[in-house]
Amino acid sequence: MSAAVILMAYGSPSEIDDIPAYFADIREGKPVSERAVKALQERYRRIGGRSPLDDVTEAQRAALERELGFPVYVGMKHWRPRIAAATDAALAGGADRIVGLVLAPHYSRLSIAGYRSRLEDALGGQRLRGRRHGLDRTRQGAQCSVPRCAICADG
Repeated sequence: MSAAVILMAYGSPSEIDDIPAYFADIREGKPVSERAVKALQERYRRIGGRSPLDDVTEAQRAALERELGFPVYVGMKHWRPRIAAATDAALAGGADRIVGLVLAPHYSRLSIAGYRSRLEDALGGQRLRGRRHGLDRTRQGAQCSVPRCAICADG
């Protein structure tokens, strides 16, 4: 058995020039005013041109990996690396058990559902331990119906 964690975070643009594409992503392609883009770019300039969240997320990933003793991959909901890319890396690394962990400052079904949906999509059609992946949404904590696969995203 080989386990891996997909550590999921919201994501933030890597640099100021990424802000228009980031805005388009979080708004699901809906138009963003130039004024809103400029305002966010200015806020990023005030904090040094990039968010500290990428570094914080990487530190959390490294610490969790050290503590658990198995691979932990970062996947972002709205930036790179994407949740799908992290999931692909875990599967390519031989994981037959995947645990999804959301780094969110609060619980919201709507918010957590977005992470779960992206992880579910990334696992769609994959076989873990010889069984097709599928979530059992009736259980608290979103236990997966596949033995050796758990999505611990809410609770």
